Amino acid sequence: MNNHDGINFLQWCLPRLHYRWNGFRKVRRQVCRRIKQRIKELNLSGIHEYQKFLEESEEEWNILDSMCYISISRFYRDKKVFQVIESILFPFLANQSLVENRAEIRCWSVGCCSGEEPYTLQLIWKLSVFPLVKQHLSLNIIATERNRILLDRAHKGIYTFRSLKELPVKFLREGFIKVNDEYLLKDEFRENVELQCQDVRLNTPSGKFDLIMCRNLVLTYFEKELQKEILERIVDKLRPKGFLVIGAHEIFPKGIGGVTNYRNMKCIYQKSS
Repeated sequence: MNNHDGINFLQWCLPRLHYRWNGFRKVRRQVCRRIKQRIKELNLSGIHEYQKFLEESEEEWNILDSMCYISISRFYRDKKVFQVIESILFPFLANQSLVENRAEIRCWSVGCCSGEEPYTLQLIWKLSVFPLVKQHLSLNIIATERNRILLDRAHKGIYTFRSLKELPVKFLREGFIKVNDEYLLKDEFRENVELQCQDVRLNTPSGKFDLIMCRNLVLTYFEKELQKEILERIVDKLRPKGFLVIGAHEIFPKGIGGVTNYRNMKCIYQKSS
């Protein structure tokens, strides 16, 4: 399968799966490699025969959908976002929870991959923010991911340095145990992180949340109508004055009510009180 055939195929199939071609332009080779391997497994002659196979097999579309899933993640990705969470959002939410006589801050990490995002939040909370909170208050995180293989990695909590290289030295030193060439996340930072196998296109976790991290998934890969449908459900899951964080390079679509941009920070939105 050459590059031209791969592009034509993706532009044909992605709309049927409610994905945006623009989101796949830079990662298309990863998806094309998976499709090429799938064609080999099916003993088909090439991409054109695979396209005919898809037209005859509804189940194969589900397999193709899974091959189009992109799982690029690392700890402390987009450090400026996490610095704002550490210095502004977490202190605000801690104060809000204490004023409302609640003993927890609830967070939802959408599309958590191998746990890098929710575990980053716990490292920030336990090592930087919680020591400054004068009362008992926990950060409880629901982390959802559709890919069970990635969830298994998150449960194990073992990472290469490549995933950790952007972490502040303090977090790396105090949060992990080095085992040969890998790093094991200490148990205390896995506490209060509940990993759930869930597809945000179909389901949302129960309850309301003070902070929802929805970065580099919905607004990058899904078509606009699906984006709006999912975001409306996500905003509904926010508590009043809660925060929604999207990807640093993503654009929040018009027509989604209930949240406003927070302090002119491009990727942070707050629920109306």
